[in-house]
Amino acid sequence: KFTLEGQLLRINRKASQVILTYSRGDGRVTDTGKVQQGKYRFSGTLLEPVMAQLMVIYQQPDTGRMTLARYRRDIANVFLQGGALQVISADSFSNIQVKGSAAHQAYLTLKKLLHFAIRRKI
Repeated sequence: KFTLEGQLLRINRKASQVILTYSRGDGRVTDTGKVQQGKYRFSGTLLEPVMAQLMVIYQQPDTGRMTLARYRRDIANVFLQGGALQVISADSFSNIQVKGSAAHQAYLTLKKLLHFAIRRKI
């Protein structure tokens, strides 16, 4: 079981909802959380640590209509694992800090190593 608590800091647009998607077994899980006072929350069960995607839905100030994420800055990848996770987005939704997920930290390390290897053409 996991719980993910998210917080949005210094984001100019009004976030209305966040969508969480991840694989579980042979299927795909999609959940929607409402953003209230810059915070959102998800909980669920996992079979193993898994890569998940968070997408933000913004409310348009002039019409009040909702718009789905269209840019990379509106999407964040996070490795979920059992336990309590905290995701903080600062300045843009995709600029995240994740606490409580050793799997996410290992993913970031691997991502840096791959980036270095590609630049050095190893």
